[in-house]
Amino acid sequence: MPAGVAGIGDFAFEGCAGLTSVILPDSVRIIQEYVFSGCANLTNVVVRNGVTEMMDGAFANCPKLTTVAIPTGVTRIADNLFGGCRTLAAVQLPDGVTDIGSYAFSLCERLASVTIPEGVTNLGDYAFTRCESLVEATMPASLTDIGERAFFECPNLERLYFRGNAPNAGSEALLGATNAVIYYLPGAAGWGAAFAGRPTALWKPVMETSDSDFGLRTNGFGFSVRWAEGMSVVVEACPDMSEPRWEPIGTNRLSNDTFYFSDPRWTNSRGRFYRLRWER
Repeated sequence: MPAGVAGIGDFAFEGCAGLTSVILPDSVRIIQEYVFSGCANLTNVVVRNGVTEMMDGAFANCPKLTTVAIPTGVTRIADNLFGGCRTLAAVQLPDGVTDIGSYAFSLCERLASVTIPEGVTNLGDYAFTRCESLVEATMPASLTDIGERAFFECPNLERLYFRGNAPNAGSEALLGATNAVIYYLPGAAGWGAAFAGRPTALWKPVMETSDSDFGLRTNGFGFSVRWAEGMSVVVEACPDMSEPRWEPIGTNRLSNDTFYFSDPRWTNSRGRFYRLRWER
């Protein structure tokens, strides 16, 4: 589209089956309702940072759309914005988003994981319903409300992480997510043995032992630790498990959800065992 276009009207390209790619100019501010809805062969969309509003259903039912970058100026993920985008495998939600509308990502069957950014307070009804490949999702501390059937029929959802206190949730928010376990951080309030019908567990730091960072390096033995941004992890070591004496050898406050730890003194002992604990 040419420079100077400021908006695209409702249903402008709805059902254009031959449309495969769209590049919007910096001048576009608003993408109106159902502009590209039902474009059966649309695979690639470039949305510039000038866009501040993407309205209901703008990209709904585009079954071949695999990725899309949402501009930083967008503050709301509108109702049904990507509903029915069956091959959408990844979505990057920008900081500044405060609300995710109803059916926003419903039927996104290839979406495997999602992180909701800090600042979002509401997750709408049916927001991720029938996302059949969704395995894990992370919720921000700002979240206060989860709509009815937000994760309805997500059979492969295993881990739902919450960074803050327990939000309000519809009684059927997780209906059909029969494998889901809800994880919450130490010190968070409002959590019980179950949440929206699914069991809960304390979210603890995890030592990644199956990735490429685990093992010996030139500067020591190392591994990645995965937890939650802002939390503090203490790495402890013990030379002999028959007489365990655990010594703290490193403390890290996570600046994002992972950090790499390396122990240059691993050769000082015949054996070396590690464990993790958290600090408030």
